Amino acid sequence: MALNVPDTPKPDLIPEGYHTAICVGIVDLGDQPMPGEDWWHQVLFMFELPEVRMDVLEGGQKVSKPRWASRRFGLTKGQKGKLLPFLVGWRGKSFTPDELTRLDLKVLLGRCCQIQVVHDYSKGENTYANIAQAIPLPKGTVVPQPENPLVWFSWTEGTPIPDTWSKGMQWVKDLLVKSKQFKNRAAFGLAPVPAAGPDVGDDDPFAGPVAGSLDPPPETTGSNPQDTW
Repeated sequence: MALNVPDTPKPDLIPEGYHTAICVGIVDLGDQPMPGEDWWHQVLFMFELPEVRMDVLEGGQKVSKPRWASRRFGLTKGQKGKLLPFLVGWRGKSFTPDELTRLDLKVLLGRCCQIQVVHDYSKGENTYANIAQAIPLPKGTVVPQPENPLVWFSWTEGTPIPDTWSKGMQWVKDLLVKSKQFKNRAAFGLAPVPAAGPDVGDDDPFAGPVAGSLDPPPETTGSNPQDTW
């Protein structure tokens, strides 16, 4: 009788609909290769969903953890790009020209919103849960605190890629390695990307410590943070 190794089960897709979300990661992916010889500067947003949970193993025990959702954008403030409409929807109002000039994406770390998740059935056998848009939290909503460290990386700050990102963050490292900035890292005075961080288990998507992680902004506690940016 054959002894077949079973496939590793995949987590269920995040359900479609609106979910309370905390922005727990913003990563400057740099210029990413596109078809042909083009490059496209992209930024990755990562959201923790405190009300959508999954069980992971920690120390031999099942522990409930929030699911994560992410979306990549072209790093542009242009009206034809997708980043600006996403931020306007999240904020609940348009930016003035002066506000747009001064906008620093770093201020969004730890801030809350609702994201709309839709399922994409267009790619053959695989179905994906995608973030369609963000909107403000309803007034009076108790703002949750993140359960994981906040993740920030920007090529413009000239810092090395953190070497303590957990195994679950390896896919983000892989994207950074593809960037034009990494290929030209000597010009930026940067060290090579280190090996993957400590193994925290296949079921734990983002549980490891993050070098240079930031504390949640104090104004996100007890009030709707979209009022402050």
